[in-house]
Amino acid sequence: MSIPPEPIIRGALRWLELIPTAGVQRARTLFATSQEYSDLTPTQYAEALEWGQRSGLFTSRTAAAAPDQLLEEIIVAGAPSWLPDADVLVQDTAEIPEDVLSAAETLGVSPIGTLACIRRAWGKVDTEIRRAIGDQGEAEILRHLRPRSGVAVDHVASWSDAHGYDIAVIDASAVCHLEVKATTRANRLTLYLSRNEFETMRSDSSWQLSMVILNEARCLARVYSVDREWIRSCTPIDAAQGGRWESAPLDVPPTACEPGIPALAPFLADGASPLLTGKT
Repeated sequence: MSIPPEPIIRGALRWLELIPTAGVQRARTLFATSQEYSDLTPTQYAEALEWGQRSGLFTSRTAAAAPDQLLEEIIVAGAPSWLPDADVLVQDTAEIPEDVLSAAETLGVSPIGTLACIRRAWGKVDTEIRRAIGDQGEAEILRHLRPRSGVAVDHVASWSDAHGYDIAVIDASAVCHLEVKATTRANRLTLYLSRNEFETMRSDSSWQLSMVILNEARCLARVYSVDREWIRSCTPIDAAQGGRWESAPLDVPPTACEPGIPALAPFLADGASPLLTGKT
């Protein structure tokens, strides 16, 4: 899908206004016979109806939405190709794509309001994408992890998200608690650290954060270990009035990364993946 042109959005807004009270058939008749609605063709109204139904736009919640909320819904539903990278591509009003500007003008949303809508829409999509990529990153680490005899591997994130790490690697004398962060952006390592993960890092000397880079097929391409002292130095400071951060985005520089996951070395069998040992 994509963000449709202005006539289709205008038609969808009219469907959205009339369907709850008049129904589809009566609204269609009004569009075909009333001079008030003659600025659009029957084909455009049909396309607007199809798009609105396909995108899930015609709901009671959407019908009551303010213009900026509706624009946000349209951006999310349209899922334009630039949206996953909007945090980089659209940083001010001059960079707003033309398709969104057109939709915003139709709805009467200002450029500043449009930029806020894009950021909120990106946040929704980014959360879903990060969850899927994160799950795949954990799966790829597990797929490449070949423990030596006597080592147990527990994918704790598959049954609980309360531990503050994703994978536990354990033998009779040692343990590694691995927190996996994954991305498909090889040129920008950004991770989102939860408060629980941060507190676990502070109290657990066996905790290690690994940054996994997946290729276009979402297979393991590179792995880095992120320095915990760097993480500690970059996390926000709680507000003096009792405010407390719960999640923090961190852009990881190359100087804070080490190839592979050295903390896993004692647990790996001979011939372990060089992606994990860092010997590529």
